[in-house]
Amino acid sequence: MTQFRKPIKKNNAKLLKWHKAFIKSIIIVILGLFSIIAILIFSSQNLPSIEQLQRFEPQLITKIYSADGEVIYKFATQKRTIISPEQVPQAMRHAVMAIEDAQFRKHWGFSIRGFVRALISNVVFGKRYGASTLTQQLARILYEDIGFEKTVTRKIKELITALMLEKMYTKDEILHMYINASYMGHGTGGIEAAANRYWKKHAWELSIDECAYLAGIIQNAGRYSPLLHPETGFQRRNYVLFRMKELGYITEEKFTILRNSPINFPAKEETQKIAPYFVEHIRRIIQKEDDKLGVDLYKDGLKIYTTLDTRLQAIADTVFQKQIKKQQKVLNNRLLRNPKELRSLISDSTVTLLELQEMIRGERNIKKSLRKQLLVQGAFIALNPSNGNIIAMIGGRDYEESEFNRATQAKRQPGSVFKPIVYTTAIDNGFPLTTTLLNQPVTLIEDNGTRWTPENSNGKYGGPTTLREGIQWSTNTIAARIIVELISTESVIETAKRMHISTHIPNYNSIALGAGVVIPLEMVSAYGIFQNKGVWSEPHCITRIEDRYGN
Repeated sequence: MTQFRKPIKKNNAKLLKWHKAFIKSIIIVILGLFSIIAILIFSSQNLPSIEQLQRFEPQLITKIYSADGEVIYKFATQKRTIISPEQVPQAMRHAVMAIEDAQFRKHWGFSIRGFVRALISNVVFGKRYGASTLTQQLARILYEDIGFEKTVTRKIKELITALMLEKMYTKDEILHMYINASYMGHGTGGIEAAANRYWKKHAWELSIDECAYLAGIIQNAGRYSPLLHPETGFQRRNYVLFRMKELGYITEEKFTILRNSPINFPAKEETQKIAPYFVEHIRRIIQKEDDKLGVDLYKDGLKIYTTLDTRLQAIADTVFQKQIKKQQKVLNNRLLRNPKELRSLISDSTVTLLELQEMIRGERNIKKSLRKQLLVQGAFIALNPSNGNIIAMIGGRDYEESEFNRATQAKRQPGSVFKPIVYTTAIDNGFPLTTTLLNQPVTLIEDNGTRWTPENSNGKYGGPTTLREGIQWSTNTIAARIIVELISTESVIETAKRMHISTHIPNYNSIALGAGVVIPLEMVSAYGIFQNKGVWSEPHCITRIEDRYGN
């Protein structure tokens, strides 16, 4: 039997196809929406909070002030000083918009026109072209959570943050933040720091062509560096001026004049000159306390007020260098007269005795490995005994050569400097200054059986001598006899601890003449007790710390 199929009408077939297509489209749209929502939720993680967006907190310079009001150093990963909107030149605003975002006043944080243009340029012509608006760039600069990786997630985070910024701030406020926050090369962040670094002037003193240069350097501070690549920097500046002319910010005539104006060579960076060892001492203290204080020395724009007096520091530096030269000459003459001693100082067998002598006479440079043995070092501390203020500090002959602070870190034998602690112990134990001891050689036997016979430095001895005379002439035999005839080594060690000497003082009779080691700063503060009527003032160098808001 032959069976016949009933033919399907064409209209029904079309309806079926359209029905399936419509359902598929709905599913695709729904899946797409869910995908977009998922991407947005994922990308929105770790975005700046509303509180963060409400605070404009770029990295700022931390300034260290002396007691007499001088800025003695600035700490920063980028040097930056925030200036008010009124202090930003109009030319800088025009230059930034001209080169970075000509449609800045017209978009709402995202430029469709710029996005399409970048897409065509990148895909069709193979040329890299940025699509980020000025607001998006600001979001990148201000908030570390967004980052700088070239990923889709980063772009979405950047866009969401930019839209939030546009909602919270006016265009003028966004432009002002961008100009103050952007990196402009060689450790400078923002227009004020850059103006000072390159031309030694304030931002509001910049000319139109200088503003154009700074606006141009933002895109790539290395490529357009006036220090490293002045020619490309010159071309970039002229392109910014051309864009300013195209947008009507400057006239054709002004453009012609400015494009031919030379760029003055950037000012040289000033090196640290005032109390470098003191500044490093401050840095170490702050970095130990930064977690407790909740601050970042390099980013938070702190104001650190210190005890240093720059006038006294300058006097100390001058006198110290004179004394170092004098002592260096004494050492040089001694070593040149005694070749055996000179050779004994040197472990480097590749250097001949003749070469060593030439180094000492200044006829050839001293090898870096030999500087420690051949160069005299020193330290200096000036302290106010009534309050512990450190008013001057020197930690060595040259900070650039050695950052080791011999005033606060070195442990050195004090020698006769220790004797007042011995005499103090005797007086505290009831022996008056009129107590007499025999100024004659004495042999002392230590606990380990070794014999010690101290001698007077001038080789002179005498009869009964009072404690007053003993300390007046720093007589070694009297100091030694105090230890064995009046008091004990244990009591001297206890006095040293009470005077806040923290280093180990050995239990030997020879501590009478300064055996053991002390830290110079601690020794100076211990001496301050005598001036301060028996009261010890803890040495300190910081009087106040303020954050960027004055707290």
